[in-house]
Amino acid sequence: MHNKESQIIEFRPFWQNEYMKIICAFANTEGGQLIVRVDGRGKPIGLKNLKKLLEDIPTNDLRELVKRKILRESGKMRAGPYYVIA
Repeated sequence: MHNKESQIIEFRPFWQNEYMKIICAFANTEGGQLIVRVDGRGKPIGLKNLKKLLEDIPTNDLRELVKRKILRESGKMRAGPYYVIA
């Protein structure tokens, strides 16, 4: 995982719907990563309730994308230290 933010890396401690703007900005430029459950210094905070995170993501398409990414990276749906959303 990256340890500092940049034009293509954003750290956020939790999900907020306003982060859809960040995802759109990445989609309209050269891409990037929104990493949730990481503090501003790049340290993973951890997540105990993956189901709650998935419920908080506002669109079904993005929610399904996150689920597939988690399954691809870990092989199962489970809470982890952080999540790369976009």
